[in-house]
Order: sequence, then structure tokens, then C-alpha cells
Amino acid sequence: MDRVSRLCLLFDQDEALLQANTGLRVVPQDHGTEKAPSGQTGILVEEHLEKASPEKTTQETPDNPDQASESTASSEQSSSSPDPPEHDGSFCPLLAISRYPYRFLKDKLSQSVASRFFDRGQFWSRSWDVYYCHLPPRLGSKYLLLVPAYQFRKLIREINCEFKCQLSLPPNQGLLLPFREKNWFPQPVFLGKCDSQQIRDGLQAKVRPPVIHDQSIPELDEQYLEYETILEAAWEATRNKKSRSKMQQRVQHQQQLVQYYERIQTYLGWRSHESESRPDVLDAASWADKANLQNVVPSATAWEMTQPMPYPFWKNSVLISVDVECNERCHSQVTEVGITTLDLSRLSGVPPGQQGAQWTTQIQSRHLRVREFGHIVNHKFVAGCPANFDFGTSEWVSLADLAAVVQAELTAKDEAGEPRAVVVVGHNPSMDLAYLREMGVPVEVKSNGVVDIVDTAETWRIMRGETSPRSLGAILVELGMDGWHLHNAGNDARYTMEVLIRMMLDHFQEVGKVMGITA
Repeated sequence: MDRVSRLCLLFDQDEALLQANTGLRVVPQDHGTEKAPSGQTGILVEEHLEKASPEKTTQETPDNPDQASESTASSEQSSSSPDPPEHDGSFCPLLAISRYPYRFLKDKLSQSVASRFFDRGQFWSRSWDVYYCHLPPRLGSKYLLLVPAYQFRKLIREINCEFKCQLSLPPNQGLLLPFREKNWFPQPVFLGKCDSQQIRDGLQAKVRPPVIHDQSIPELDEQYLEYETILEAAWEATRNKKSRSKMQQRVQHQQQLVQYYERIQTYLGWRSHESESRPDVLDAASWADKANLQNVVPSATAWEMTQPMPYPFWKNSVLISVDVECNERCHSQVTEVGITTLDLSRLSGVPPGQQGAQWTTQIQSRHLRVREFGHIVNHKFVAGCPANFDFGTSEWVSLADLAAVVQAELTAKDEAGEPRAVVVVGHNPSMDLAYLREMGVPVEVKSNGVVDIVDTAETWRIMRGETSPRSLGAILVELGMDGWHLHNAGNDARYTMEVLIRMMLDHFQEVGKVMGITA
């Protein structure tokens, strides 16, 4: 269906619309009316425009006075914004150009232009002729507020004059909509004049909903596709980039959570590393579907805790849990460091056992106390208990030797002296890692053999779908585990490792039952 046929379909039998002068086309007075080709039905566009011309139309007075008032008001509104000579039928999205210096200019010029012409309401205090245009149905029931492009070009000329620059209206960033040049239909509808944000809000309330036609959608031609594309670009320019950025960050964060959980599965032999999901081929909906973690399961046969893990331990890594305690009144004074190690190479072919008991027997723990600060016991914010290490004997280390001892514990090597992969484990480890960094022991991924950092608080949160992380003590209670003398660095490091093993094995068993994987 060509453009003329579409217009005939749109305007035919709508006398009220035919009375409005759209100003889309001027029919020369010395031209006759084009006759319809043989066999063509409907009214020609020229005949519509001829009817719409005020010079050739005689207004009929409605019988209903209310209709007469409405018709008069509509006529006054249509004529209240006469097209000046400089109006070329092009428009700009109003909200997009209101952010012009912030999104389309850079550095000092952006700040200068914003301060002179946009900040403190200067932009909205100018006089704008406001129109609106509904977006194509594919983009939803939305609309754009538009202003004639010549009005914004006038502002740009003032900016150029003020700052001796050569700014122009970007043609390909959704800021210029050449309705008249492209013969786009329907044309923008005039709302009124605006010189404040309050008036703009009032005009927005007058935007009428789009008219939904019962006719089937005609075949799209190249012109309409171009129209859709440019209006979509204008809509993207109008939208707040911050909200889009936040949405993208949420999707990216969700992707990272799923990948993070999958990596833990591969370290512990519940998932094959060869089946890792590729984020570049999954859309946001796919990641959201995987977010419940019920779908993040391997394709394994029936498995139970009395059997070895279905897959080899990825990277055959060493899990090292670390916890740091410091003087609550002076955080630069590290008083204790707890280090717990689980070498997964020793667990090859070893079933976890009920509640992971056969694995936890392989855990080794150390508790280092700093000799210079041995007299310090926290009591104001936490109940410190440095003398109550429950998994061995505490070791006294001088402050000068502390960094070297800790660094040696965080470095793993095989029998040939080659470095092994280390997965650092902590419960809300950000502060612990910061204390280690200040001590001169930076723990960074891809440095000194560290391949990953696992946060048991975050792992528990995403597994349970909770909004905030739990304390170590709260998770111990949830798992039915006894936790004695917490806030002792050695005990906390040990409990953190046991919590990781226990909650992951319990979750594997629970998910396996739901998905029919475990017996």
C-alpha cells in the first residue's frame, strides 16, 4: 500500500479532521484538482488538502452549542502557533535538548554553556512552541514532546556568539526529526506555548492517547521504517541515561552473580568447567531466569553425599580462608590473623560424607597473635576473645614478621615448587583484605596465584535470595552448626571455611533433589 492509499485510509470519513489545516502541503491556486486514476477508490490526497484549506472551506455550525465551542477552541489552538518563515518542518525532542550541554558537550565548554544557558531554569524560561507526537506502536504507548528545530537553532546561535564556538544541531543522534522534508505522517500536534516547567507539565497532561484503528497494519515500506528508526533514536535521546545505566548495571551485576556461583560449583566438583555459560550469548531475560540458581545445576547422574563429586575439582585449587582482627580503637593495629587451609587435591575421590564431615577433617587452621598488641582485648563493639582459639594452639608473631608469615600462608606450591591456584575465602572479606593490604600483603586476583575471592556472606545471600548479607554467627545457626568464641580470628577463619563447604554441599543436595539429580 503506497503513501496516498494509506492517507486515504486514515482521513476518509473523518470530517472533523478534514476541517483542520495541517499545513503539510500547499496546493497552488493555478493547478487543477488531480483526477483519480481509473479503477482507484477513495479520495485523493489533493482533494483532502483542498478540503482542509481555510480559503476553500466553509465552516458548518453544529446544532450542539457545546460542539460549536469545542470546534472553535480547536480552531483557535490550531491557529495559535503560525509557522514562521524559518520553520522548515523539522522538530527536536524537548527533553533531549534540555540536557544538551550535559550529554552532547564535553569538558569546560559543557560547564560554561550549562551555567550560562541551562542551569537554574534558564532553558525553561525561554519561549517554546510545544508539540507532541506518538511513537510507533512497536515502541509502546509513549509520546515525544517536540519543539520546532529553528527555536533550538536560535539558542545554539546565541551559545556560539557568547562563547565564540561553532556548535550545531547533531543530525544523527536523535535530535533532529525532519517531518516535512521526509513527508512523515502523522505530523506533530501543537499543544501550546511554554516558558516554564510548570506550564510544560500542564501541557503534558493534555496529550491525548493514540487512536487505535481496527484496520490491519499495512505492509511497511522503507520510508516508514526510516520514520520508526529516527523516532526511536529521539526516544533514546530523551530517556534519562542514568536510569538506562543503572538498568545495565543491574543486568551486569546479575550476570556476575551467576558466573560467581558457577565458579564455586566448578571448584568443588559439582559442575564441569567445560559447561560454563557464556555471558555473551545470554540476554538479560536468560540471566534473570538463572538468577534463582535453581537452574544453575550440572547435567549429572544421581549423586549423594556418600559418593565422590561428579566432576574433578576445577584448577585443583587450595582454598584459604582468612580473618583479621584489629584494635577497635585504632584500626591500624592488627592484633590477630586467622588462616584456614583446605587442599582440594587431597579430596580427589573422597566423598564429602554427611554434612561434609570427611572433608572438614582435612582442614588445617592457624591463629597468629601479634606480640606487641597481645594485651589488647576488644570489648566495646565486639566481645574479643584472642585467648580462646578452639582449633589448635595460638602462635605469637612479632609485628615485623607478621606480613612475611601471612604471605607464606597465602602462597601454595606443589611438590615441584610450582605455584598452585589459590581461592581466597572470607566472610565479608573487604575489610580483612584492606587490613592485609596495609600490612603489605595485597590479595588480588591474578596475583601470587590467587584465582578467585569467595565471599561466604554474599554466596549465602544469593543462594537464599535475601536482600542483605547475614553475619557469620547467623549463618552458623541456620546451618545447625555450633559456633564458639566468635571474633577470635582463628575461629572465624575456620568457621568461614566450614560454612562454605557445608552450605554448598547442602545446597547441591537440595537442588539435586528438586531437579531429580540426587538420589
